[in-house]
Amino acid sequence: MLRTRRLMALTLGVAAAFLGSSSLCLRAGESQLKQLLHDVNSTTGKDPVAAQEKALLKNPEAKKLIDYAHDLVKKDPTALSYNGAAILAEVARAKKDAAAAEAFYRVCAKAAAEVESSQKLEDAYFGLVELLFESKKYKESEKVCREALELVTGPGKPRVVVAFVTPPFAPGQMLPVPEPNFDAAKSLHDPIQRLLIKSIAKQGKFDTALQLADKMAKQAGDLFTKETYAWVLREAGRVNDAIKSYEEILDTVINAKGVNEKVRLKFEDHYRYILSNLYSEGKQLPKAIEQLRILSGHNPDEPGYLNDLGYIMADSDMNLDEAEKFIRKAIDLDKKKRKDNPETAEKDNGAYLDSLGWVLYKQKKYKDAKEWLMKAIQDDNAQHIEIYDHLGDTLIALGERDAALKYWQKGVELAGDSRRDQERKTRVLEKIKQNTNK
Repeated sequence: MLRTRRLMALTLGVAAAFLGSSSLCLRAGESQLKQLLHDVNSTTGKDPVAAQEKALLKNPEAKKLIDYAHDLVKKDPTALSYNGAAILAEVARAKKDAAAAEAFYRVCAKAAAEVESSQKLEDAYFGLVELLFESKKYKESEKVCREALELVTGPGKPRVVVAFVTPPFAPGQMLPVPEPNFDAAKSLHDPIQRLLIKSIAKQGKFDTALQLADKMAKQAGDLFTKETYAWVLREAGRVNDAIKSYEEILDTVINAKGVNEKVRLKFEDHYRYILSNLYSEGKQLPKAIEQLRILSGHNPDEPGYLNDLGYIMADSDMNLDEAEKFIRKAIDLDKKKRKDNPETAEKDNGAYLDSLGWVLYKQKKYKDAKEWLMKAIQDDNAQHIEIYDHLGDTLIALGERDAALKYWQKGVELAGDSRRDQERKTRVLEKIKQNTNK
């Protein structure tokens, strides 16, 4: 009995010591998190903020810090500075913690309104809306946009502000302008209205979105508002109407006078690229190829345009040898661009590998195609139904039906809510049906 009591006492003593040690560890962990949060909260300046964000993304304790800070702001929203909340919002978003990211962005919005900063308000609300879009919470996004449109800060205060005095694609032309009734939220109205329209369109309410976009375009008439109208047309599946609208926008940019040529060309390339995709969707392949050739001429070291050019040609069975050359050159250029970046040096672009696999499939080189497509799906950024569809087709050609069904099903699970993804999903489901129980 005595031996049992001594053993029990010893056991309890060890347990107490262990629990005490654990408690100390927990306290030490919390102390470290408090210090880390203090460092984040104290960060000031654009470059230090960017550096802190980058460091946190690599920090193994980042998730613990996000959880700790999230619990903290639930109790006290003032526990974070604007910069601290902004850093944590971006890190939480990268870590796929949408709830924490939303809480941090809201802290940013409140802090920005209190200091009457237009730029900070824009960053906070844009970040929040983008987060909701990524989470496919379009109804919530619409609500946030309406909230931002109703926001009023500092009405009736005279102030000199820096404002655009030329078209929006000439940012070099900005001058101080007296504003007798300054409101920091006022500059948000147009961009937030455009995001509101997109949020409504993403809910399938295309007529309402087009009416709002048309009304806004007639009132504002700026390039970005016209683009919003064209974007909704595309989202609604009205490809030919969208092409017409984007062609008019491109023409406006090409013929713009008195603007910074470098900036003008950047916008020109942006709209040419959108049109290349629309022409492809509308089966106007010569026009799509023409735009991509122009873009490659403007940007000879940019692999993306060469990849798209080769892919469209391959997908349409047009000059497969030339298409393969374009794609291989894109892969080489991509490797060259990544050479000096240790974080991406060994990470091949899955989209480019998919293009190579697809052109090889079109050339009936199925074993080679399979090799490249299997490499493509190793890229976390290449988890797309289109790539898995290509892999499934290749495996069927090789007689590997069970594997093909497996990857087609994976592609179906990855399908997004875009019209293009949903159309491909329908086609893939039909392939699964046709090849099941054969």
